[in-house]
Amino acid sequence: MGKPFLRNALETLLDELLEKIVEAKLEQRTAKAAEKKVKDESDEVHASFEKWKEQFPHRTPDSLRAHGKSILQPAGDYYKKLFLEEDGDCYNIRKMSEACLMFDPIELCKLSEADIVSVNHYRADQLEHFRYRHFTDKFIKTLKKEMTALVKEAKRDHD
Repeated sequence: MGKPFLRNALETLLDELLEKIVEAKLEQRTAKAAEKKVKDESDEVHASFEKWKEQFPHRTPDSLRAHGKSILQPAGDYYKKLFLEEDGDCYNIRKMSEACLMFDPIELCKLSEADIVSVNHYRADQLEHFRYRHFTDKFIKTLKKEMTALVKEAKRDHD
């Protein structure tokens, strides 16, 4: 029972060991193939993403900001020309709307004593843009004198 039995046991162990080595190599090949497939797919997705990003030329914040300004600048210039320049088509309308705020009780409640002169007197002067014959210098002077009472009345609780 000695040597042949031991030899058979060793051969069996070697065969099992060789089978496990072969299985491990097959698993390693499969894993490498799967890894390569994932890497190829990743490269493909990355390339697709880079191609997609090409349709957006402004990728940095500064570039995007400059692009936005270039688009919005004409609108701002148009607004300034229309509403802020004295010869603009809507300049008088803007000034009239500013003047009307002096009759808004919500706006009047926000005014302090100092604001009456600095804000509402300015608004009273803007009444001239209505080109209404009753808005004379005398009317505007009288209105300015009554501003303090007007603000007090607006601040009074009306409930």
